[in-house]
Amino acid sequence: MLMSRIAWLLILAGVVRLCASLSARDIIDIHNYQHVAEIIHQRGMFGLYTHTPGIYPYPPVWVGFEMTALWLHWQGVLPFSLAIRLPIIIADVAMVAIIWRYVRRHTQFPQRALLAAALYALNPVSIIISCWHGQFDALPVCGVALAMLFTEHHWRRAAGALGIGIALKSFPVLLLPMFARQQPSLSRQIHFILYAILPVLFLLIPFLLADAAAVIRELFGYRGHALLGVMVPVRTIYVPLTGERFPVDMTLQVISLSAYGFLGLYGWAVWYMSRFHITLPMQATIVFLLFYVVYAGISPQYVLWVLPFMIMATANQHWPVLLYSAVSTPALIGLYLYAVADIFPFTVDLLPEYTRLAYGVFGSLWWGCCLLLLVALTRQAVTSLPPGAPVVRQFAQLSE
Repeated sequence: MLMSRIAWLLILAGVVRLCASLSARDIIDIHNYQHVAEIIHQRGMFGLYTHTPGIYPYPPVWVGFEMTALWLHWQGVLPFSLAIRLPIIIADVAMVAIIWRYVRRHTQFPQRALLAAALYALNPVSIIISCWHGQFDALPVCGVALAMLFTEHHWRRAAGALGIGIALKSFPVLLLPMFARQQPSLSRQIHFILYAILPVLFLLIPFLLADAAAVIRELFGYRGHALLGVMVPVRTIYVPLTGERFPVDMTLQVISLSAYGFLGLYGWAVWYMSRFHITLPMQATIVFLLFYVVYAGISPQYVLWVLPFMIMATANQHWPVLLYSAVSTPALIGLYLYAVADIFPFTVDLLPEYTRLAYGVFGSLWWGCCLLLLVALTRQAVTSLPPGAPVVRQFAQLSE
Protein backbone atom coordinates (compact mmCIF):
# COMPACT_ATOMS: atom_id res chain seq x y z
CA MET A 1 0.00 0.00 0.00
CA LEU A 2 2.75 2.45 0.96
CA MET A 3 4.77 1.74 -2.19
CA SER A 4 1.70 2.32 -4.34
CA ARG A 5 1.13 5.66 -2.60
CA ILE A 6 4.65 6.89 -3.25
CA ALA A 7 4.34 5.70 -6.86
CA TRP A 8 1.13 7.68 -7.30
CA LEU A 9 2.77 10.69 -5.65
CA LEU A 10 5.66 10.51 -8.12
CA ILE A 11 3.22 10.33 -11.02
CA LEU A 12 1.25 13.27 -9.61
CA ALA A 13 4.44 15.33 -9.18
CA GLY A 14 5.41 14.64 -12.78
CA VAL A 15 1.96 15.39 -14.21
CA VAL A 16 1.63 18.66 -12.28
CA ARG A 17 5.04 19.82 -13.48
CA LEU A 18 4.41 18.73 -17.04
CA CYS A 19 1.13 20.65 -17.14
CA ALA A 20 2.80 23.71 -15.61
CA SER A 21 5.60 23.50 -18.19
CA LEU A 22 3.17 23.14 -21.09
CA SER A 23 1.34 26.25 -19.92
CA ALA A 24 4.54 28.24 -19.29
CA ARG A 25 5.64 31.22 -21.32
CA ASP A 26 9.25 31.51 -22.42
CA ILE A 27 11.13 34.28 -20.65
CA ILE A 28 14.71 35.49 -21.02
CA ASP A 29 16.36 32.45 -19.40
CA ILE A 30 14.74 30.03 -21.86
CA HIS A 31 15.72 32.27 -24.77
CA ASN A 32 19.29 32.38 -23.45
CA TYR A 33 19.43 28.57 -23.28
CA GLN A 34 18.48 28.34 -26.94
CA HIS A 35 20.79 31.19 -27.92
CA VAL A 36 23.76 29.50 -26.24
CA ALA A 37 23.01 26.22 -28.03
CA GLU A 38 22.84 28.03 -31.38
CA ILE A 39 26.17 29.75 -30.70
CA ILE A 40 27.82 26.42 -29.88
CA HIS A 41 26.34 24.90 -33.03
CA GLN A 42 27.85 27.71 -35.09
CA ARG A 43 31.20 28.17 -33.37
CA GLY A 44 31.91 24.82 -31.79
CA MET A 45 32.18 23.82 -28.14
CA PHE A 46 34.98 26.26 -27.40
CA GLY A 47 32.69 29.12 -28.30
CA LEU A 48 31.31 28.59 -24.79
CA TYR A 49 32.27 31.44 -22.42
CA THR A 50 34.17 33.29 -25.18
CA HIS A 51 31.07 33.99 -27.27
CA THR A 52 28.41 33.71 -24.56
CA PRO A 53 29.12 36.76 -22.37
CA GLY A 54 26.48 37.38 -19.75
CA ILE A 55 24.27 34.43 -20.73
CA TYR A 56 26.15 31.32 -19.54
CA PRO A 57 27.54 31.61 -15.97
CA TYR A 58 27.58 27.84 -15.37
CA PRO A 59 30.07 24.96 -15.57
CA PRO A 60 30.13 23.25 -19.00
CA VAL A 61 27.74 20.33 -18.31
CA TRP A 62 24.48 22.24 -18.73
CA VAL A 63 25.32 23.17 -22.32
CA GLY A 64 24.90 19.49 -23.21
CA PHE A 65 21.26 19.69 -22.14
CA GLU A 66 20.85 22.87 -24.20
CA MET A 67 22.35 21.25 -27.28
CA THR A 68 20.13 18.16 -26.88
CA ALA A 69 17.01 20.32 -26.53
CA LEU A 70 17.98 22.27 -29.65
CA TRP A 71 18.50 19.04 -31.61
CA LEU A 72 15.10 17.73 -30.50
CA HIS A 73 13.57 21.06 -31.54
CA TRP A 74 15.21 20.98 -34.97
CA GLN A 75 14.11 17.37 -35.49
CA GLY A 76 10.52 18.37 -34.77
CA VAL A 77 10.30 16.04 -31.79
CA LEU A 78 9.61 18.64 -29.09
CA PRO A 79 9.50 22.41 -28.85
CA PHE A 80 12.71 23.73 -27.30
CA SER A 81 10.92 25.17 -24.27
CA LEU A 82 9.52 21.76 -23.29
CA ALA A 83 12.63 19.77 -24.21
CA ILE A 84 14.83 21.94 -21.97
CA ARG A 85 12.39 21.63 -19.08
CA LEU A 86 12.08 17.81 -19.22
CA PRO A 87 15.35 17.05 -17.37
CA ILE A 88 14.34 19.62 -14.75
CA ILE A 89 10.99 17.87 -14.30
CA ILE A 90 12.75 14.51 -13.99
CA ALA A 91 15.11 15.93 -11.36
CA ASP A 92 12.17 17.34 -9.39
CA VAL A 93 10.36 13.99 -9.46
CA ALA A 94 13.57 12.21 -8.47
CA MET A 95 13.85 14.62 -5.57
CA VAL A 96 10.45 13.47 -4.31
CA ALA A 97 11.69 9.86 -4.30
CA ILE A 98 14.98 10.79 -2.61
CA ILE A 99 13.24 12.74 0.15
CA TRP A 100 10.88 9.82 0.75
CA ARG A 101 13.76 7.31 0.88
CA TYR A 102 15.91 9.45 3.16
CA VAL A 103 13.17 10.20 5.65
CA ARG A 104 11.89 6.62 5.56
CA ARG A 105 15.37 5.46 6.49
CA HIS A 106 15.52 7.80 9.50
CA THR A 107 12.04 7.52 10.96
CA GLN A 108 9.89 4.73 12.34
CA PHE A 109 6.72 6.21 10.86
CA PRO A 110 6.26 5.54 7.10
CA GLN A 111 3.47 8.10 6.81
CA ARG A 112 5.87 10.86 7.81
CA ALA A 113 8.16 9.95 4.92
CA LEU A 114 5.22 10.11 2.52
CA LEU A 115 4.14 13.49 3.88
CA ALA A 116 7.68 14.83 3.60
CA ALA A 117 7.81 13.73 -0.04
CA ALA A 118 4.41 15.35 -0.67
CA LEU A 119 5.64 18.63 0.76
CA TYR A 120 8.11 18.80 -2.11
CA ALA A 121 5.97 17.14 -4.78
CA LEU A 122 3.22 19.75 -4.48
CA ASN A 123 5.29 22.70 -3.33
CA PRO A 124 4.56 25.87 -5.33
CA VAL A 125 8.14 27.11 -4.91
CA SER A 126 9.48 24.13 -6.84
CA ILE A 127 6.79 24.34 -9.50
CA ILE A 128 7.22 28.07 -10.08
CA ILE A 129 11.02 27.94 -10.37
CA SER A 130 11.38 24.69 -12.31
CA CYS A 131 8.39 24.97 -14.64
CA TRP A 132 7.29 28.58 -15.08
CA HIS A 133 10.71 30.17 -14.69
CA GLY A 134 12.50 27.23 -16.31
CA GLN A 135 15.59 27.43 -14.13
CA PHE A 136 17.46 24.16 -13.65
CA ASP A 137 18.53 24.45 -10.01
CA ALA A 138 16.58 21.25 -9.30
CA LEU A 139 19.30 19.30 -11.12
CA PRO A 140 22.27 20.23 -8.90
CA VAL A 141 20.04 20.14 -5.81
CA CYS A 142 19.03 16.60 -6.80
CA GLY A 143 22.71 15.67 -7.04
CA VAL A 144 23.32 16.95 -3.51
CA ALA A 145 20.27 15.13 -2.11
CA LEU A 146 21.38 11.90 -3.80
CA ALA A 147 24.82 12.33 -2.24
CA MET A 148 23.16 12.59 1.18
CA LEU A 149 21.34 9.34 0.50
CA PHE A 150 24.60 7.59 -0.42
CA THR A 151 26.96 9.10 2.11
CA GLU A 152 26.34 6.66 4.97
CA HIS A 153 27.27 3.50 3.04
CA HIS A 154 28.70 4.43 -0.39
CA TRP A 155 31.14 7.31 -0.09
CA ARG A 156 32.37 7.09 -3.70
CA ARG A 157 28.82 7.29 -5.02
CA ALA A 158 28.16 10.18 -2.66
CA ALA A 159 31.24 12.02 -3.94
CA GLY A 160 30.21 11.34 -7.53
CA ALA A 161 26.67 12.61 -6.97
CA LEU A 162 27.96 15.74 -5.27
CA GLY A 163 30.44 16.23 -8.12
CA ILE A 164 27.60 16.05 -10.64
CA GLY A 165 25.77 18.74 -8.68
CA ILE A 166 28.87 20.96 -8.67
CA ALA A 167 29.38 20.33 -12.40
CA LEU A 168 25.88 21.64 -13.12
CA LYS A 169 25.98 24.73 -10.90
CA SER A 170 28.79 25.67 -8.58
CA PHE A 171 26.82 26.38 -5.38
CA PRO A 172 26.87 22.75 -4.05
CA VAL A 173 30.60 23.24 -3.42
CA LEU A 174 29.51 25.10 -0.26
CA LEU A 175 28.53 21.73 1.20
CA LEU A 176 31.75 19.92 0.29
CA PRO A 177 33.43 20.46 3.72
CA MET A 178 30.41 19.04 5.53
CA PHE A 179 30.31 15.97 3.29
CA ALA A 180 34.05 15.39 3.62
CA ARG A 181 33.85 15.63 7.39
CA GLN A 182 31.48 12.65 7.44
CA GLN A 183 34.38 10.41 6.39
CA PRO A 184 36.16 8.50 9.18
CA SER A 185 39.77 9.46 8.41
CA LEU A 186 41.76 12.35 6.96
CA SER A 187 42.83 10.16 4.04
CA ARG A 188 39.21 9.32 3.22
CA GLN A 189 38.24 12.99 3.52
CA ILE A 190 40.93 13.97 1.00
CA HIS A 191 39.84 11.21 -1.35
CA PHE A 192 36.22 12.34 -1.08
CA ILE A 193 37.15 15.93 -1.98
CA LEU A 194 39.22 14.77 -4.95
CA TYR A 195 36.45 12.47 -6.20
CA ALA A 196 33.98 15.36 -6.10
CA ILE A 197 36.17 18.15 -7.47
CA LEU A 198 38.61 16.63 -9.98
CA PRO A 199 36.00 15.72 -12.64
CA VAL A 200 34.74 19.30 -12.62
CA LEU A 201 38.28 20.65 -12.94
CA PHE A 202 39.02 18.28 -15.82
CA LEU A 203 35.89 19.53 -17.58
CA LEU A 204 37.03 23.13 -17.18
CA ILE A 205 40.68 22.65 -18.23
CA PRO A 206 40.04 22.68 -22.02
CA PHE A 207 38.02 25.88 -21.73
CA LEU A 208 40.66 27.47 -19.50
CA LEU A 209 43.32 26.61 -22.06
CA ALA A 210 41.17 28.02 -24.87
CA ASP A 211 40.23 31.30 -23.15
CA ALA A 212 40.99 31.50 -19.43
CA ALA A 213 39.96 35.14 -19.19
CA ALA A 214 36.48 34.36 -20.52
CA VAL A 215 35.99 31.43 -18.13
CA ILE A 216 37.10 33.50 -15.14
CA ARG A 217 34.89 36.40 -16.21
CA GLU A 218 31.74 34.37 -16.88
CA LEU A 219 32.00 31.56 -14.34
CA PHE A 220 34.02 32.90 -11.43
CA GLY A 221 33.06 36.53 -11.86
CA TYR A 222 29.30 35.95 -11.71
CA ARG A 223 27.74 37.59 -8.65
CA GLY A 224 24.02 36.98 -9.11
CA HIS A 225 21.35 39.67 -9.04
CA ALA A 226 20.01 41.60 -6.05
CA LEU A 227 16.40 40.64 -6.73
CA LEU A 228 15.75 39.05 -3.34
CA GLY A 229 17.54 39.05 -0.02
CA VAL A 230 18.63 41.97 2.10
CA MET A 231 18.53 44.45 -0.78
CA VAL A 232 14.72 44.24 -0.98
CA PRO A 233 14.04 45.75 2.48
CA VAL A 234 16.90 48.21 1.93
CA ARG A 235 15.36 49.45 -1.33
CA THR A 236 11.85 49.35 0.14
CA ILE A 237 12.99 51.86 2.78
CA TYR A 238 15.40 53.85 0.61
CA VAL A 239 13.15 54.62 -2.37
CA PRO A 240 10.21 56.23 -0.48
CA LEU A 241 12.60 58.25 1.69
CA THR A 242 14.70 59.64 -1.18
CA GLY A 243 12.28 59.47 -4.11
CA GLU A 244 15.09 57.93 -6.17
CA ARG A 245 16.16 54.48 -7.25
CA PHE A 246 18.86 52.79 -5.22
CA PRO A 247 22.13 53.49 -7.12
CA VAL A 248 23.31 50.60 -9.29
CA ASP A 249 26.97 51.20 -8.42
CA MET A 250 26.16 51.04 -4.73
CA THR A 251 24.21 47.81 -5.26
CA LEU A 252 27.26 46.22 -6.89
CA GLN A 253 29.44 47.39 -4.01
CA VAL A 254 27.02 45.94 -1.47
CA ILE A 255 27.01 42.61 -3.34
CA SER A 256 30.82 42.50 -3.31
CA LEU A 257 31.05 43.39 0.38
CA SER A 258 28.35 40.90 1.30
CA ALA A 259 30.27 38.15 -0.50
CA TYR A 260 33.24 38.69 1.83
CA GLY A 261 30.89 38.86 4.81
CA PHE A 262 29.22 35.61 3.84
CA LEU A 263 32.53 33.80 3.28
CA GLY A 264 33.71 34.84 6.73
CA LEU A 265 30.50 33.73 8.44
CA TYR A 266 30.39 30.58 6.34
CA GLY A 267 33.86 29.56 7.48
CA TRP A 268 32.87 30.17 11.10
CA ALA A 269 29.61 28.22 10.65
CA VAL A 270 31.43 25.23 9.13
CA TRP A 271 33.83 25.17 12.07
CA TYR A 272 31.07 25.65 14.65
CA MET A 273 28.86 22.92 13.21
CA SER A 274 31.83 20.54 13.20
CA ARG A 275 31.63 20.52 17.01
CA PHE A 276 28.23 18.81 16.80
CA HIS A 277 26.94 15.79 14.93
CA ILE A 278 24.34 17.73 12.97
CA THR A 279 22.71 15.85 10.11
CA LEU A 280 23.81 16.80 6.60
CA PRO A 281 20.34 18.10 5.58
CA MET A 282 20.29 20.37 8.63
CA GLN A 283 23.81 21.64 7.88
CA ALA A 284 22.78 22.35 4.29
CA THR A 285 19.68 24.15 5.55
CA ILE A 286 21.74 26.35 7.88
CA VAL A 287 24.34 27.17 5.20
CA PHE A 288 21.77 28.14 2.57
CA LEU A 289 19.72 30.21 5.02
CA LEU A 290 22.92 32.00 6.03
CA PHE A 291 23.59 32.66 2.35
CA TYR A 292 20.11 34.10 1.86
CA VAL A 293 20.41 36.37 4.89
CA VAL A 294 23.93 37.72 4.35
CA TYR A 295 24.62 37.70 0.62
CA ALA A 296 23.01 40.54 -1.33
CA GLY A 297 23.04 39.02 -4.83
CA ILE A 298 20.08 36.64 -4.48
CA SER A 299 18.32 35.57 -7.68
CA PRO A 300 14.82 34.06 -7.45
CA GLN A 301 15.87 30.53 -8.41
CA TYR A 302 18.13 30.38 -5.33
CA VAL A 303 14.98 30.17 -3.22
CA LEU A 304 14.72 26.48 -4.20
CA TRP A 305 18.13 25.46 -2.81
CA VAL A 306 17.15 25.06 0.83
CA LEU A 307 13.70 23.56 0.34
CA PRO A 308 14.40 19.80 0.01
CA PHE A 309 17.03 19.84 2.73
CA MET A 310 14.75 21.66 5.14
CA ILE A 311 12.10 19.02 4.45
CA MET A 312 14.62 16.23 5.12
CA ALA A 313 16.03 17.92 8.23
CA THR A 314 12.69 18.69 9.89
CA ALA A 315 10.75 15.69 8.68
CA ASN A 316 8.47 15.37 11.72
CA GLN A 317 7.98 19.03 12.58
CA HIS A 318 6.72 20.62 9.42
CA TRP A 319 6.28 24.19 10.61
CA PRO A 320 9.65 25.41 9.19
CA VAL A 321 8.84 24.08 5.70
CA LEU A 322 5.26 25.32 5.79
CA LEU A 323 6.39 28.76 6.96
CA TYR A 324 9.16 28.97 4.38
CA SER A 325 6.85 27.87 1.56
CA ALA A 326 4.04 30.19 2.65
CA VAL A 327 6.39 33.19 2.63
CA SER A 328 8.49 32.23 -0.41
CA THR A 329 5.53 31.74 -2.74
CA PRO A 330 4.15 35.31 -2.52
CA ALA A 331 7.73 36.64 -2.53
CA LEU A 332 8.36 34.93 -5.87
CA ILE A 333 4.99 35.97 -7.27
CA GLY A 334 5.53 39.55 -6.15
CA LEU A 335 8.99 39.64 -7.75
CA TYR A 336 7.79 38.17 -11.02
CA LEU A 337 4.74 40.45 -11.18
CA TYR A 338 7.05 43.42 -10.71
CA ALA A 339 9.93 42.39 -12.96
CA VAL A 340 8.83 39.57 -15.32
CA ALA A 341 5.03 39.47 -15.49
CA ASP A 342 5.21 37.41 -18.71
CA ILE A 343 6.36 34.40 -16.69
CA PHE A 344 2.80 33.50 -15.72
CA PRO A 345 0.56 31.48 -18.05
CA PHE A 346 -2.21 33.97 -17.36
CA THR A 347 -2.46 37.72 -17.78
CA VAL A 348 -2.15 39.81 -14.64
CA ASP A 349 -3.16 43.44 -15.11
CA LEU A 350 -2.10 45.40 -12.02
CA LEU A 351 -0.89 48.94 -11.60
CA PRO A 352 2.90 49.24 -11.24
CA GLU A 353 2.42 50.74 -7.77
CA TYR A 354 0.69 47.57 -6.56
CA THR A 355 3.26 45.20 -8.05
CA ARG A 356 6.09 47.28 -6.60
CA LEU A 357 4.40 47.22 -3.20
CA ALA A 358 3.85 43.45 -3.37
CA TYR A 359 7.48 42.91 -4.34
CA GLY A 360 8.77 45.12 -1.51
CA VAL A 361 6.51 43.75 1.21
CA PHE A 362 6.71 40.04 0.38
CA GLY A 363 10.39 40.20 -0.55
CA SER A 364 11.17 41.83 2.80
CA LEU A 365 9.07 39.20 4.60
CA TRP A 366 11.02 36.47 2.82
CA TRP A 367 14.35 37.87 4.04
CA GLY A 368 12.97 38.21 7.57
CA CYS A 369 11.61 34.65 7.43
CA CYS A 370 15.03 33.33 6.41
CA LEU A 371 16.63 35.16 9.32
CA LEU A 372 14.05 33.79 11.75
CA LEU A 373 14.47 30.22 10.47
CA LEU A 374 18.26 30.53 10.54
CA VAL A 375 18.24 31.51 14.20
CA ALA A 376 15.55 29.01 15.24
CA LEU A 377 16.93 25.98 13.41
CA THR A 378 20.55 26.70 14.35
CA ARG A 379 19.64 26.98 18.02
CA GLN A 380 17.59 23.82 17.78
CA ALA A 381 20.37 21.93 16.04
CA VAL A 382 23.18 22.86 18.45
CA THR A 383 21.18 22.63 21.70
CA SER A 384 19.16 19.47 21.08
CA LEU A 385 22.14 17.25 21.87
CA PRO A 386 25.63 17.67 23.31
CA PRO A 387 28.67 17.34 21.03
CA GLY A 388 29.36 13.74 20.12
CA ALA A 389 25.76 12.52 20.19
CA PRO A 390 24.78 9.98 17.51
CA VAL A 391 23.51 11.43 14.26
CA VAL A 392 20.49 9.13 13.90
CA ARG A 393 19.28 9.90 17.41
CA GLN A 394 19.70 13.59 16.75
CA PHE A 395 17.51 13.32 13.65
CA ALA A 396 14.75 11.84 15.76
CA GLN A 397 14.97 14.59 18.37
CA LEU A 398 15.06 17.35 15.78
CA SER A 399 12.11 15.84 13.99
CA GLU A 400 9.76 15.28 16.92
